[in-house]
Amino acid sequence: MKLIHEAENILHCNFEESEHVMAIFDTDMNYIAANHNACDLLGKKREELEGKNMLQLFPQLTASASHRHLLGAISSGENIINAPSVGNITKEGAKFLTDYYPLKHNGKVYAVISVTRKIYLP
Repeated sequence: MKLIHEAENILHCNFEESEHVMAIFDTDMNYIAANHNACDLLGKKREELEGKNMLQLFPQLTASASHRHLLGAISSGENIINAPSVGNITKEGAKFLTDYYPLKHNGKVYAVISVTRKIYLP
């Protein structure tokens, strides 16, 4: 049990201290977790994100590249790497490259981790 607790602490630190924008979504596209960089980028506090649906908070993302890639990772169960998208949330219209990693149990996707690895402005 001590080893599992230490592993959870390491994962939590990596998630929270990452220089990347990171979020975890359930299969209904509700935020399970968001790191401080995600909160900063989205202009929301953690409690405003977690448990809320991405499209209810940000309806402008409906049918966006980010929305399609997240749905693709949920439905296919495959990693989606270097998925480009243009920010519909940020004032600058920033462009993103994001990886989507489905988390599975018994072959069924139950969540997806999104990691925005590179943010650049037009």
